[in-house]
Amino acid sequence: MATEQQIVEQYNRMRQEQSQLMSRIAQLDGELHEHSLVTTTLKAMEPTRRCHRLVGGVLIEKPVKDVLPEVEQAMENIGQAVKQFNEQLIKKEREMEQYVSQYKINVKGSSAAASSQQGEARGVLA
Repeated sequence: MATEQQIVEQYNRMRQEQSQLMSRIAQLDGELHEHSLVTTTLKAMEPTRRCHRLVGGVLIEKPVKDVLPEVEQAMENIGQAVKQFNEQLIKKEREMEQYVSQYKINVKGSSAAASSQQGEARGVLA
């Protein structure tokens, strides 16, 4: 049987993992938005016009017709990554819900904490 401190530490680790997933999703959403702006701008340009793209810290000059498909492919890859992180986040949230119900954890500021103050449930306060 896990001690109260171990239960709280495990829950806090789970919350930290959840927070990291949410941060990564937000970061990728920002990158997706930037790529979208670039795509919109490039589509309005002539395909033979030269543009610059930063690849691995190196500035490369290519025509728009070559860069546009690369940026669109990068957008697709980022979109897939966001989808995978969202799935992981949902899985982590379910895991946390099960953990909270298993150990009757009362999270500060949640409705579960309010119900425990009324004497309905006793458990670990995280």
